[in-house]
Amino acid sequence: GRRKFVIIFSMIYAASCLTKHFRNFHVLMLGRLLGGIATSLLFSVFEAWLIRAHANAKVMDKLSSSFSTAGFGNSVIAILAGLVSNKAASHGKLRPWDASLDTKEGMFFVDGYLNPFDIALLALICCGICATFLWEENYGESGGKENAENSPKWYDGLKRAYKTTIRNRDILLCGLVSSLFEGSMYIFVFMWTPAMQNLAKKEEGLGED
Repeated sequence: GRRKFVIIFSMIYAASCLTKHFRNFHVLMLGRLLGGIATSLLFSVFEAWLIRAHANAKVMDKLSSSFSTAGFGNSVIAILAGLVSNKAASHGKLRPWDASLDTKEGMFFVDGYLNPFDIALLALICCGICATFLWEENYGESGGKENAENSPKWYDGLKRAYKTTIRNRDILLCGLVSSLFEGSMYIFVFMWTPAMQNLAKKEEGLGED
């Protein structure tokens, strides 16, 4: 069901936020993997649940209005989240959990740039709780408890998608282009801060001279 996947999304993204506290490359890479899975769920299950909920309530004529409101609300929340995150990241310095350890010795860190991830963790917990107690479960056309035995397996869609992608050259190339674009975007996200920091250090050095 879609609600179940929303809850799974909250759990996976929360785990991704937790990995940011560790000074370990493998843990951080695991966090990126979890973040990618959760992002895929983010851009699919919420809309799927909303569409089906409108269909079950027989108010499909209100769907466009719901999407418009959701889009506007998403933009407002994104701006507010950016402002709150900036304040949170500026509150305190990044430090090891164990204050007796040096920065190079610590493996688990808190405060500083990790504060926004902690706020996101709380938001994700609230999302999962709200979905659990306030949302009703819904399924696709062939889903539901009454015909769960005859419904396709959860991995059937993945198998069909894989076969279609391999057999269709256009879909395969489109997927490769999208992957390269997303990969370049993540490289930018990872590298622009160190690049700006190095540039700032060089500018400070020129100013001192």
